[in-house]
Amino acid sequence: MNPEDGHAANFARKMSSVTSSEYANLSGMMCWDAVMYCALKAGIIDQKKFDRLRGDQDLVALTDFAVAGPNAMYRLEPGNVIDFFEGAQIVHAMLCVGRGLAAGNKNDCVGVGHWVGWEILDLSNSLAWQAAAPDTISAPSPTHGTRLLLVRRCPISYLAYK
Repeated sequence: MNPEDGHAANFARKMSSVTSSEYANLSGMMCWDAVMYCALKAGIIDQKKFDRLRGDQDLVALTDFAVAGPNAMYRLEPGNVIDFFEGAQIVHAMLCVGRGLAAGNKNDCVGVGHWVGWEILDLSNSLAWQAAAPDTISAPSPTHGTRLLLVRRCPISYLAYK
């Protein structure tokens, strides 16, 4: 693991307390912008790059590494960005903090957590992983019942090269 990935994960974990200095700031951002903000605070990217990059396009690609089920999620190293895709469209982003846990905001769109608030959630055990398609979860759809989302990941330190 790149040490910077760990710094971003540590920042994300520490700021999940409602009394932390950045809780309100992270809770007010879009999920992918909050993850990019962790990269900024960890020194992976500077303010200029933070302003230029788009979290809904630049964090993880659909062609990046699949997270193939709850065991893979549990083994994922801290500092990996986890993105959820409906088809080719990103719908949510979180940051792995280790042992199947991830930090994020507006997490209810993947079926866990709350509609607002920076929080740490157990993705290994709480997501509706699909046995027939291990890199897929079932999540609430804003328009109809449920939807299937693909789960992908990429180390947050890769943002330095974008």
